[in-house]
Amino acid sequence: MTQSAAHPPKAAPWGLLCFLLLLHVINQIDRQLVAGFASDIMRDLDLNRSQFALIAGLAFSGVYAVSALAAGLLADRVGRVPVLTTGVAVWSLFTGLAGLAQGFWTMLAARPFVAAGEATLVPTATNIILARTPDALKAGAIGLFFAGIPLGIGGSFLIAGALGPVLGWRGCFLLMAAIGIVATLAVARIKDKTAKPADL
Repeated sequence: MTQSAAHPPKAAPWGLLCFLLLLHVINQIDRQLVAGFASDIMRDLDLNRSQFALIAGLAFSGVYAVSALAAGLLADRVGRVPVLTTGVAVWSLFTGLAGLAQGFWTMLAARPFVAAGEATLVPTATNIILARTPDALKAGAIGLFFAGIPLGIGGSFLIAGALGPVLGWRGCFLLMAAIGIVATLAVARIKDKTAKPADL
């Protein structure tokens, strides 16, 4: 029996890849809704420009930068799926709480947790994709996954324009939270074939 027959090439995990792309789109929509509803949020929460800039900017991006590194390191030790599952649950829960915010401080308190949860996606999902995809398809698979960024950004403004007048910004935040909770249940069912992490 030849080596190729004994070890047939891996099939591309298209179902998993499409799911992770969808999750990336949801992630980006969730992240960008603050910008899509900027004027409504500033009006309803009585925010000045500096306060909104802090909520939309540093309170999110600063925490995201640190959390992405921490998520990658943690995934190497405890596994990719547990870290990603926790991350999706956290960002969904705090997106919902942001939708219930009554002022600057409650919105400001929610945003870092949204950032920390969302930061788990890229290091874990890309690693899962690379581990499950044949070498000849890895670059294309990663490219498809990162198509979630423009799709999600466009989707966030579409939701703001189409659903905003019906649900309001709070309703859209709560809708994304509900979608995220459903996604959490799906993420938890991913079969991760990672070898046991080596001791560092």
